[in-house]
Amino acid sequence: MRHVVVGIDPSLTSTGLVAVAGGSVLGLKRVGVKPMGSERSDSHKRMKAIVAEVGEFIASSTAAAAAIRAKVSVGIEGPAFMSRHGSPHERAGLWWLIFDDLHDRALTPFIVPPNSLKKYATGRGNASKDEVLAAVVRRYSDADVTGNDVADALTIAAMGARHLGDPVEANMPKENQKGLGGVSWVTVDATQAG
Repeated sequence: MRHVVVGIDPSLTSTGLVAVAGGSVLGLKRVGVKPMGSERSDSHKRMKAIVAEVGEFIASSTAAAAAIRAKVSVGIEGPAFMSRHGSPHERAGLWWLIFDDLHDRALTPFIVPPNSLKKYATGRGNASKDEVLAAVVRRYSDADVTGNDVADALTIAAMGARHLGDPVEANMPKENQKGLGGVSWVTVDATQAG
């Protein structure tokens, strides 16, 4: 069974979205929604606008998958539980809104812990965001990676593609592939059967 794998790096300021299939990148998108005000209702509207953009990307990826008779698998970066910066409460709300929207679409994502993403991208689970960006730009030179968000989303999608046996990159060092071990693939493996 062929797969279109979508990677999501959720962010209140710059959500990254990438779809891969057949060993190549199908699409990349960066979603930026400016703050709408200081009230909680404004924050909720902003999150809902981001979720709508993510939903549109998922819908177009699903259409692309149908055209090539493929299934859609989705991965999302897991929460950074130790992070105390950048509105952690609102980030968690956005994460769950995206998760809920995916659930409504009958898509249960595989969740990639931040250190697993970093390990796959760089070979080190404690790499900085800029080190991940630099490694991704080098490795996927044909993709228009414009920032950390898209680099993370591409890494997530590439991890899913490799797990499903259709890697985006021809060669990936064994040390980097250890990052796959931190991901729960239960939902992805369940979709392979159909």
